Amino acid sequence: MHPRQAGLLENVHLFEIDLDAALADLGNHLVQDLTGFIAEMAARFREQHEAHRFLSHLSSVSAVIRGYRECMRVQDHEYRYGETPMVYTEFASTDTGAQQALDRTFVLVHGIGMGRVVFTQTAEILAGFGRVLAVDLPGFGDSPKPSKRGTIEETAGLLAHFIADIAAGTGRLTLVGHSMGTQVVAELALQRPELADSIVLIAPTVNRYERRTFTQLLRLAQDVSDDSWKVVLTGLGQYLQANPLETVHKMRSMLRHHLEVICPQVTVPALVMRGEEDRVCPHRWTTEVAKTFPRAQLREIPDRGHEAVIDDPEPAASMILEFVLHPETRRFIRS
Repeated sequence: MHPRQAGLLENVHLFEIDLDAALADLGNHLVQDLTGFIAEMAARFREQHEAHRFLSHLSSVSAVIRGYRECMRVQDHEYRYGETPMVYTEFASTDTGAQQALDRTFVLVHGIGMGRVVFTQTAEILAGFGRVLAVDLPGFGDSPKPSKRGTIEETAGLLAHFIADIAAGTGRLTLVGHSMGTQVVAELALQRPELADSIVLIAPTVNRYERRTFTQLLRLAQDVSDDSWKVVLTGLGQYLQANPLETVHKMRSMLRHHLEVICPQVTVPALVMRGEEDRVCPHRWTTEVAKTFPRAQLREIPDRGHEAVIDDPEPAASMILEFVLHPETRRFIRS
C-alpha cells in the first residue's frame, strides 16, 4: 500500500472523519492497490461504527471503481451440474488478501429473456466489497439450451448446487435477483435458508393482480417505451440471444409460481426494491410482497423503470451495500 494511504488510515478517528479529504486522497492514489485500500477503509469504518457516513459517499467511490477496472479480475467460467451447463462471470479483487478479508459473496440472477450482462456495472461496484458471481441461467445469455426445461423451483435447486460447489466456504452470501430472478432467489432462500444470510429482490414478479401473459407483456412494453436507448438495445440484444422456447417456458413457470405464497416462509432478511416508474411491478404489489416477509425492507429507486440496474447501477448498488454490510441501518416494513 502507498505510504500516504497508510497514513490516511492511521488518521481515521472514532467520531471525526474527514470523508471529503479521504476521498480526495483516494482519487490521487487509485492506481496503487485501489481495491485493497477501499476494503481497509470500509473495515476500519465498520469497526468504529461510522460506516453509515462512509456509505453516504458510496456513489463517489463507485464512480471511481468503475474508472479503474484494472484493480479487478473478471473471468468467465462454465459450471455443469449433471447434463446442465451454466455460464457465469466472476468479479473479484486482484488483491486476494483483501478479497478474503471482505468475507462476502454476491450471486446475481437475471430476469426472463436476459442474461448476466445486465448486471455488469452493478457487479463492478459490488466487487469492491466482495466476490461477485453473475450467472446466465440455462437457455439465456451464453448458457446453452438445457436438455430438460426447469420450473422456477428446479432452477432454484440448480442454483443451490452451483452455490454449494462454487461458493461454499467463501464466507457470507447475498442472493440478488431481478424480475424473474427474484422468484428464483426467493425460492432458493426457502429451499436452502442456510446458504444465504440476506436476499435482494429487484422488481419482484409476478404481480398477482395481473397474472396473465398478455398483460405482463403489455406492461413490459409500456415500461420499455419510457426507457433510454441503452436499456432498449441491451434488452433487445439479450432477448434475441435467448432461446425462444426457453423464454416461453419460463414465462409459464413464472405465472405458475406465486411469490406472495412463499415469501412468508423465507426467514432470511430481504431487501425489496422497485423503480419508481416500474409499470410491471407497481407500488401496491411490491409493498405487498415486502410485507409478506417476516423481515423485509422496501426501497424505491427514483426515476427508474423495471430495468432499474441496466441504465445506471446507482443508486441500486448503494442501497444493496447499505442493506447487506450494515444491518443496523435496516428499517423493516410492518405487515
